[in-house]
Amino acid sequence: MVSQAVERLSGLDRPFHRIARRPPNSRLKKANARDFKNVLLELPSNRNKLPQTIGISPREAIQAAKDHELPTLSVSTVNKALGRLQGLWKWADKQLDEEVADIFGPMKVDDNNKARNQHDPFSKAQLQTIFNSPLYTGCKSKRFRTLPGDTNLSDTSWYWLPLLGLWTGARLNELCQLSVEDIDQEKGIPLIRVQEGDEDQRVKFGKSRLVPIHPELVQLGFLRFVKAQRQAGHERIFPELRLGATGYYSDQASKDFNRYVDRIGAKTVKTSFHSFRHNFKDACRHAGVQPDINDILLGHALPGMAGRYGDGSVPLPLLREAICKIRYKELRLEHVKGYREAGD
Repeated sequence: MVSQAVERLSGLDRPFHRIARRPPNSRLKKANARDFKNVLLELPSNRNKLPQTIGISPREAIQAAKDHELPTLSVSTVNKALGRLQGLWKWADKQLDEEVADIFGPMKVDDNNKARNQHDPFSKAQLQTIFNSPLYTGCKSKRFRTLPGDTNLSDTSWYWLPLLGLWTGARLNELCQLSVEDIDQEKGIPLIRVQEGDEDQRVKFGKSRLVPIHPELVQLGFLRFVKAQRQAGHERIFPELRLGATGYYSDQASKDFNRYVDRIGAKTVKTSFHSFRHNFKDACRHAGVQPDINDILLGHALPGMAGRYGDGSVPLPLLREAICKIRYKELRLEHVKGYREAGD
């Protein structure tokens, strides 16, 4: 069982399946793990899809990557693979009678390309392009939503996800998986419960949180939309989003968003839906929101001593006060379909 799990994690051919054929034990040394890591660092990304590397061994794929200057696996992907194998070794150490050395730890690659360098926030021009596009002013049809027309898509995930990303800073999958019950109210404050619930509801690091709903989202009609979904008998806010092969509801939504912003001319190499989180964090800074509250709203672990003392909670009215400070200068949304009619 252990060997099969490693084989699935590694996805590599000989000689690296030697790791998979033998359960974790003293016969495997740190050197074996380092060899495995070095191969991962040179392995081309999407090697089973690229014409230059499909159907060939990892060693051959590495050479092909060098010959054709193909991009290799990202540091994040390499570290995830190493982390999973380290977890497997730790599990084996607890389950087996013999002692199992942790040959995969610490071995993660230093990532000099941190989150800020991996993703840019959307520029003012990009935000204007996105929210002045046919999706928000009227498009030709669902299929041709990059073209102007009379179709109103304000009842779709395509329409709401970017707005929610901008005004909540939530991760894409956190938004895609929301149930109607996650949109709630406490002390007269409308809010979103970002939480783990059913087996298919996941929150990164398991950090559930409350995010007050920004007045701009209320003005745009988000609460009215949720009410309509509830009255229609939907359990989830976006029932059209299906659980993907990865176990996340965001698989197709991510592809659709990237394709859309690319076609309307708002895509760059370092912008994606995750860029909205950077916009939100910057907006918090510019509004003078305390760093701790900023991190709590985003679902980040509190750094340093702040994370070691107290329970990390903040009264809801203070979170609401922080949310209401957030502005995006030079971004106007009055033209968005449904804005003026919203009476929530």
